[in-house]
Amino acid sequence: MGTTLHSMAAIAEFLGLPDTCLPVTTIVVGWPDEDPPKRDRLPLAAFLHEETYRHDDDARLDALYSEREIRGWQRYNAIPGMTEKLRQHGITSLAQFYTSTLKYDPDRFAADSGRLRALLEAKHFLP
Repeated sequence: MGTTLHSMAAIAEFLGLPDTCLPVTTIVVGWPDEDPPKRDRLPLAAFLHEETYRHDDDARLDALYSEREIRGWQRYNAIPGMTEKLRQHGITSLAQFYTSTLKYDPDRFAADSGRLRALLEAKHFLP
């Protein structure tokens, strides 16, 4: 989804999409030539809502995310030199890492948001 979001304008132009039409996801169908290990993911219960939206309390959210937080933190700390970089940036949790310049730079996302807003305006989604 990130690739589609970052390339939304180019994909829309390539496909010749009219105003008020933009790609939000890209689906690729086929059989991979390799068998990579499965990515570590949150449990389905963390994001699946049936029939209506479920407002989870902090205890449920902590329970759903705790194992993923531990495994993710261990995975990134296993990268040579990463523990020192995390320490230098004062990062003590996976959430802090994901919102840092080391992973998903907030400045880049702010710039991306500006470009997305301009595109949504150009395609007449926004005034």
